[in-house]
Amino acid sequence: MNMTISRLYGLMCLTLLLASSCSDSTDAPDSGNPPAGSKATVSLSISAVPVTATDAGVRAIPDDIDEGTGTDYSINDFWLMEYSDGGTLIGSPQHYTAADLTDDGKIAIPLVLPDNAASEYKCVIVANTHSDILGSALGTDVSTIDKLKALCRKISTQDDLYNTDTRDLLMNCVLPVTSATKELDCKLYRNTAKLTLKLTNSAGSKVKINSVQLCNIPDRQFYADRLYATAAAPSPTTTQAEFINWEVEEVVIDEGTERTLVYYLPCNIRGTNSSTHPNQKNIEAPDFATYIEIMAEDKTAGSPLRYRFYPGGNMTNDFNIIPNRHYTLPITITAKGSAATDSRVEDMGTIVLPESNSYIVNPLNGGVQLVHSVPIGRINKFWSSVDGRVTNDDGQPENNTVDSNTEWVAEVIWQDQPQRLIDFCDADGTVMEGNTHYAGKGVSYFHFKPVTGRHGNVLIGVRKASAGKDAYLWSWHLWITDYNPDRKAAWKDGVYAYEVKGGQVHRYESATWNKTYKNKYIMDRNLGAMSAKSSEYEKSLGLYYQYGRKDAFPHTETRLYNIDGQALSPTNWQPTEKECIEIVSNSASNIYQSIKRPYSFFYLTNSDWVKENPYYLNIWNNPNWYSSENGKSIFDPSPPGWKVPYEREIYEVLWRHDYTPNAEDFFLYGDKGYKNGWECYMGGERIGETTWYPGTGQRHPSNNPLSSNNYGFYLYSATGNGILHPIRILNLKISAGDATPRCFGLSIRCIQE
Repeated sequence: MNMTISRLYGLMCLTLLLASSCSDSTDAPDSGNPPAGSKATVSLSISAVPVTATDAGVRAIPDDIDEGTGTDYSINDFWLMEYSDGGTLIGSPQHYTAADLTDDGKIAIPLVLPDNAASEYKCVIVANTHSDILGSALGTDVSTIDKLKALCRKISTQDDLYNTDTRDLLMNCVLPVTSATKELDCKLYRNTAKLTLKLTNSAGSKVKINSVQLCNIPDRQFYADRLYATAAAPSPTTTQAEFINWEVEEVVIDEGTERTLVYYLPCNIRGTNSSTHPNQKNIEAPDFATYIEIMAEDKTAGSPLRYRFYPGGNMTNDFNIIPNRHYTLPITITAKGSAATDSRVEDMGTIVLPESNSYIVNPLNGGVQLVHSVPIGRINKFWSSVDGRVTNDDGQPENNTVDSNTEWVAEVIWQDQPQRLIDFCDADGTVMEGNTHYAGKGVSYFHFKPVTGRHGNVLIGVRKASAGKDAYLWSWHLWITDYNPDRKAAWKDGVYAYEVKGGQVHRYESATWNKTYKNKYIMDRNLGAMSAKSSEYEKSLGLYYQYGRKDAFPHTETRLYNIDGQALSPTNWQPTEKECIEIVSNSASNIYQSIKRPYSFFYLTNSDWVKENPYYLNIWNNPNWYSSENGKSIFDPSPPGWKVPYEREIYEVLWRHDYTPNAEDFFLYGDKGYKNGWECYMGGERIGETTWYPGTGQRHPSNNPLSSNNYGFYLYSATGNGILHPIRILNLKISAGDATPRCFGLSIRCIQE
């Protein structure tokens, strides 16, 4: 695989002369040689040296964007601001448009010159804003140069980097003003860089490219970008910007074909590393450096490949995306490459998952998917314990452990989508014959691949090949979603919402929370939810859990399906089409019964589902059931790296006065309005960003099995009695309800371990 990079298309000194009147400014002083410290009329020329245009390619940036490469290029409008050597705005921002130009191409501007030769003021010009964004009428505060420096345009997609109506780009420059200044020559710099990605897939490569994605893009573009021209890496810092991934582009490039893609990028100065060879550039790449992720397929093995390329000033060790430069990145793939010798290549055949009861599964972009290997060792961990040593109807000990000769099957118990979500496969990715289950042997793994482009929840159970479907040995929840909440960076002061793939993670403000969960994040959605948006209420509900159980239950009106997406009928164990799982009433159960029947909802009215045992009150935080050093229970339903939060910390967040909940203290109360749920201020009472809690209601035994649906939300915790007093929203008022029996099904919002 060969790659080269071409540096910028220059600092682009744009050649244009602008002239004449101004608005939002005081009258211009007399011309001539004014005394220092008074108003002066200064001749300003704004110039842009045209450069050779590059090919537009096939990327989705519009062909008619005016990049300033033509000989007749013109500035549509610009703002001019002058700052003293102390950084304070002098006068008011001055706004000019194309209508202010005269034939001689000059414009006279009023400035204030320093009163001594040792002082230097700054003149800042921002072009092509096409609005009063810097004007006092909209309240934009640019009274100091630091405030102007912080003024930015939010960037969510590629389209935010150009003006959609006028089809041009933001530009800016910074000029010194001294006591001797008579003329200013403004050379405008674009606020964006340009990247041309030339992908060539050679004939015979045995590789198929499926998609391209740009990652670690700063989420803002600073209007006066040249004020950062001498900033040291990293710039922007993580306090100045978040870093996001743009949407995936499906770009199919088979053997013997090529494509050219063109992007605009905001400034991202990340510095250099110690690499001396292109193959090693990705090793210890700076945090938040912009990169290109290419998903491909090894056509020989049928397994996914991932390529990551960092554009910059060279192919070896530079990670800087500098505005007003053109980076050309030609990539030629002659073979899949070697992950052992090339840091840009990742051969993604199989991922071996850690022990857990649920997994977040992110389908890869493109047609080929990663093989996921799930260990079944928890079967023996449980069934060899005191809770798993049970006898059959004849009084004989049951043998529910697995040894090297045990044959077993893994199968989909239910899924919540009417289409296939996973394929069972061998370890090498070959889909198993029939593809309705996985046939395994011994204490090993079952393997599956998600289906491209599909999302939903799946419950998989393992049973002995000779056993029935009321004798599962263990079960696992697959949360198949684009959401990836993994974030390791520390908190930022005053920031409560942080972008991750497919959504956000949050942190809350309270003394106990900050002590127990310092630099830990909570998910922005309930476990199993496909959305965190109030506009997608049904997708945001997530799954329901009885206290202490590892297995999830869906919303009561959720239709359930088999692996092929065919609806399960009431004869499968659903009593009615409306109720989606089996209800087992008036009988407290042993823990082992919940393992065997993960589809059964056990309850005793206003009591516990589980028979008393030494730890039935804290089964999710049980010291006898550690599955990791930090005390996460073997029954915790959270994905790896996550757990059910503690009770006291949640109380302090939801009610600012510990354990004395009432409507007045509940800090989501009031001004956000009710829409199938409530917005909660994460920083305190009306402080910081908000997170949305949907009105999930609660699963409980009655003729109407989901109560408080759409107007109350309920959460379980891992400690104490396990129950969080529910939040009920009645008549648009918030109140605290009584503790809910542990047999009820409530929502969970996971926090990092």
